[in-house]
Amino acid sequence: MGKKNLKIVGIVALFSLLKGGEPLPPLPVVATQCSYQHLNCKMVGKFPDRERGRFLQKSLERCQKGEREWCLIGGVVGRFGGDESVEKRVALFQKGCQLGSGESCYWLGEELKRVKKYREEVASFEKGCQLGSGLSCNGAGWVYWFGEGNRTIPKDLKKGAYYFLKGCQLGNGDSCNNLGVMVSEGEIQLKIEPAEFYNLGCQLGSGQGCTSFGYWLEGEDEQEPRNLIEAYHFYREGCKLGNGWGCSRAGEIQMRGVNSLPNYRLAKHFFEKGCQLGDGSGCSQLGELYASGKGVRKNLEKAYFYLKKGCEMGDFEWGCNRAAELEEELKRKATGK
Repeated sequence: MGKKNLKIVGIVALFSLLKGGEPLPPLPVVATQCSYQHLNCKMVGKFPDRERGRFLQKSLERCQKGEREWCLIGGVVGRFGGDESVEKRVALFQKGCQLGSGESCYWLGEELKRVKKYREEVASFEKGCQLGSGLSCNGAGWVYWFGEGNRTIPKDLKKGAYYFLKGCQLGNGDSCNNLGVMVSEGEIQLKIEPAEFYNLGCQLGSGQGCTSFGYWLEGEDEQEPRNLIEAYHFYREGCKLGNGWGCSRAGEIQMRGVNSLPNYRLAKHFFEKGCQLGDGSGCSQLGELYASGKGVRKNLEKAYFYLKKGCEMGDFEWGCNRAAELEEELKRKATGK
């Protein structure tokens, strides 16, 4: 079943449950799929306010009876559907974790992180990992990779690598990608090349894994890329899976041209999507298109808006510098100097 169809089946299943029908078989599958792909979770969370409240109450009742799939999907609907009842969400995830749902343990950890209970957060991730949730393993790996809460949880690269490896073995693509990054940065020593982890992560549905593999295929020398066409394919795949950097890299290749002249309109499409997905370089590149008038009507106000946005989203060197230059240009234009 394709991902798009899985989402649709998930919504149908949820509304059937809401009306009091028997649980449909796809529900646990949708819950698991949702827990791995946050975009799917947002889709599942799209309930009208009145219906969401009823569904959460029903989820709590069924969850308390020991039906753990209700704990997970009810909590997810609350988290991604705009529900402000944190206590309900935590109660659902907590009960689901106690009933053996590793994915519920993961989301419980995320809720605990929000309130800065870092020790409880990592304990929840570790428990979920022990229960066979690759997503929870990835969460634990991430905490140990960088440390958490101003040294409340100290950085521990060996533990980080352990949990990423376990998550990768359990089918979590982001864990595979993160392990590849650790190898690439020389933080751990393994006999497997980083690219193999990136590629595996991509095959397992990690947008970041696809983008990382694309970057490896392209190589760091833009003048002599290793395999630009294949790199573009993986950037585009990463973009489809919700990785903003992948969208921005695909746009950059379209600016240079893939076996053809540059396609600025397609580049604009990818930069817009990258910017929407939170990649600062995508916003900055979109700003440059408006500044130059390539593929769009020249508009310095729009150019400044996107360059400033890129700067605010972390594209410090290019976005911030170009935004400052353009701000001065707009001031000169306004004063006629």
